[in-house]
Amino acid sequence: LSGGKDGTRDLQIRIVVTDYAGLPVSGATVQIQLTRNGNGITTGSLASTNKHGITQFKLPRAANGVYVTTVTNIQKAGYYFPGGSTTPANQFEKGVDPSPTEFCW
Repeated sequence: LSGGKDGTRDLQIRIVVTDYAGLPVSGATVQIQLTRNGNGITTGSLASTNKHGITQFKLPRAANGVYVTTVTNIQKAGYYFPGGSTTPANQFEKGVDPSPTEFCW
């Protein structure tokens, strides 16, 4: 099995942060929780968005299983994050799904 983008076995998570007008929010700190098969495997992971409002997280050598990402917090001065209710439903089963769902890139 080659697995993953570019033949890696890494799980790559891409999150896009936009404001209510749909414009990218740069310099925001994003915090996530990642679960595999319903069990928390990482909490409190932090990354900042680039000028396009995009941030990425990577789980090296990710095992097969059902992964769900929840955005637990976004912080940037002058912005309000209403909480986890804004995280789109998402799920990706590594090792089974040929491609991610709409909200899993």
